Amino acid sequence: MKSAFALLLVTALLLSAGCSSDHQLTFGHPIGPFLFTVGQTSDNLFSFQGSNSGAISPIANTSTGSAPAAVAMQSLDIETFNLYVADSAANNITVLKLDPNSGRAGATGITVPVGSNPTALGVRQPSGNSASSLPIDRGAVYVLNQGSSSISGFNVTDAAGHMTAVPGSPFATQTNPQALAVVTGGTSPTTIATFVYVANGALGSISAFRANVDGSLSEVAGSPFAAGANISALAGRSGGTILLASDAGNNKLLGFTISATGALTAFPGSPFAAGSQPGAITFAFNDFVYVTNRGSNNVSGYKFDFTNSTLTPVPGSPFAAGTSPVALGIARPLQLYVANQGSSDMSAFNIDQNSGALTPVAGSPFHLPAAPNAVQTLFVMNVD
Repeated sequence: MKSAFALLLVTALLLSAGCSSDHQLTFGHPIGPFLFTVGQTSDNLFSFQGSNSGAISPIANTSTGSAPAAVAMQSLDIETFNLYVADSAANNITVLKLDPNSGRAGATGITVPVGSNPTALGVRQPSGNSASSLPIDRGAVYVLNQGSSSISGFNVTDAAGHMTAVPGSPFATQTNPQALAVVTGGTSPTTIATFVYVANGALGSISAFRANVDGSLSEVAGSPFAAGANISALAGRSGGTILLASDAGNNKLLGFTISATGALTAFPGSPFAAGSQPGAITFAFNDFVYVTNRGSNNVSGYKFDFTNSTLTPVPGSPFAAGTSPVALGIARPLQLYVANQGSSDMSAFNIDQNSGALTPVAGSPFHLPAAPNAVQTLFVMNVD
């Protein structure tokens, strides 16, 4: 059976065609929207159902390891979704199986040890390789270990989410790294590559690593790249040629172009003004960009001009959020969610498709069972 769909929300999520007999999806209808949150004050992943209006309602909670700090999603086909959770106190990764019909996450029994205090992770989605002469590529997972200043790298070996360490793992980073971004893309089919970028916090720099064919990492020439005062978050644009970074020390948003080697070059107009203590960044519909400002309890919005590599504030920016916003997610194309750690809730906004301005969803903010550290979203428009 062939799958035809448009995937929104999970950057570079590549889904393969095909349907197994293990699930009974309702074809012709969307998957989701679903939202998933984790926080270090509760050893659970919380699942929520989205809606046309933008309101969310709880589905279920699933046990994780101790003090989950980050969550990322991978898909091997239209029916196989796995969630990877970084357990910061247990020093491991917990793998959960997602039911795309209900949005419920189930235990797999798979846990993988990593370094000390894993606080961020990123996923390279499967490449789609199915040549009989080559191993099936099921993607890779990279984990940032803040306590041991390293990256643990794993190749995914099966649909269940089992992993094996890539050669040379773990890989040393600068001291006390703060964030990680896995960016896949290139300027042409012959230059497609995966790079792993690390925000080096108060060191004011960004380290860059190239992912080799076997999943191992090699530091890019010129890395680490000078950036600002306190680099707190990173995000790559789909296509793999743009990297944005938050500078919480200078209250700025930074923009970089990514070369074919993975080297970073600052935009001509960078840096761009943000709110107080900017953090999480996301690209949304029509190249709108949103950034959480933890210190000023709001969200800055920008229009990204790809041709000129500029960021222009959208009308009305910044937009009020809850207390200490720390994470962002896009559900439907024009719905933005902001996870507020200080107020243990989720602010929901509708995005104006022309201007990028944000309007609060009725009933927002929505209560969360525990203070969030991270949010992951999923929405597939059509399946047939």
